Amino acid sequence: MFASYIWLWNARGGEIIRISDSELKLSREYVWFSRSKFYETRHISNLRISDLSPSSLTMGGGMEFWGLSGGTITFDFGSTRVKFGLGIDETEAGHIIEVIKTRYKNIDPVP
Repeated sequence: MFASYIWLWNARGGEIIRISDSELKLSREYVWFSRSKFYETRHISNLRISDLSPSSLTMGGGMEFWGLSGGTITFDFGSTRVKFGLGIDETEAGHIIEVIKTRYKNIDPVP
């Protein structure tokens, strides 16, 4: 069943990121359902390129190995570290981060 899930994700799944002045929405769209998480932009800090070495000792690290979680972009939300940007390389991630910081001033404001 797990192999089927991985195959479906890789064949038909996708990640959708939507940002407004007040919130960032991360959605994982699967064949039969989607899962979304919402983050208030005023609480997002330290937007950066992810450490690209997932730990296989954690559940999240194992899912990153299969391409089911994680990503190339990371931010802090309170005491939580959030990753997104599946399937993009570091150069693309750097450009996306630059655009986000330029367009949405309340994300990772410069002191």
